[in-house]
Amino acid sequence: PIRWRQPRPDPERVRIAQPQPRPPEMAYIRFGKALIDVNKALIDLDRVECKESLSRFIQLAWPIVEPNQEYVHGWHIDALCEHLEAISDDHELEDGTPYNRLLVNIPPGTMKSLAVSVFWPAWEWGPLNMPHLRYLCASHSQELAVRDNMRMRRLVSSDWYKARWPHVVLTTDQNQKTKFENTSTGFRQAAAAGSITGSRGDRV
Repeated sequence: PIRWRQPRPDPERVRIAQPQPRPPEMAYIRFGKALIDVNKALIDLDRVECKESLSRFIQLAWPIVEPNQEYVHGWHIDALCEHLEAISDDHELEDGTPYNRLLVNIPPGTMKSLAVSVFWPAWEWGPLNMPHLRYLCASHSQELAVRDNMRMRRLVSSDWYKARWPHVVLTTDQNQKTKFENTSTGFRQAAAAGSITGSRGDRV
């Protein structure tokens, strides 16, 4: 009889997708009389790059959220990130009204939910140092809303994220699949459309 085996992931692809530990011999370099911690310097560089660009943050954080999927960049991600950055920067339109309404129309599977509901909130909490922000994230089904809630919680709880933005700390008394909160009173709550009556948030 023929036995079908689950295809194994391409080891080369997994190696590229997942952050790799740096060898001990590369941990320090000498610059003149100074001894530089390479890992700390790279973490500081990540902080600077991520603060300047949501798109760059998505690229660096991608292996945490989707460790077995190769990241494929597209111009639409840069365009979407620029609009989200404008909201974060309190950009105003020509008539003086705040730019705080965004309707995204792109094909399914092109990172709309990931960019807006997972990476953007994590970016505002961490690189932008706004952990007080509160997010109400709804979908047409509770299952999809919880899926993205868990993705963001996985990201902000990862060693990679905590090493770069240690000020984001999740509370232990409110840390569930549908809602988690940090010590700065910011939270992310997942809900099905039509079931958020009574809730309040900075981003909906």
